[in-house]
Amino acid sequence: MTDQTIDTSIELMGRIYRIKCPAEGVDALQQAAAFLKEKMRLMPREADMDRLAVIAGLNAVHELFLSEQNKDDIIRRIQAQVSELTAKIGVALRET
Repeated sequence: MTDQTIDTSIELMGRIYRIKCPAEGVDALQQAAAFLKEKMRLMPREADMDRLAVIAGLNAVHELFLSEQNKDDIIRRIQAQVSELTAKIGVALRET
């Protein structure tokens, strides 16, 4: 990982934001901005831009948290299955 940061621009709702970002993170930042931009585009237009940004950001973070919880659940299930299989293999090896 490098300590080099570069300036990149993000456009959201007609505004351009200049952001310093680690060089290796620019693509991910651009993808995150595109994701947020799409979330904001889908929201009702009666809200002001700041409200749109906050709600869209909150929704995106909520989705991220749910995804992380799902990933953690999957990891726990896989670990349980590996433990179960390891125990079965141990039993099978002792029986031979």
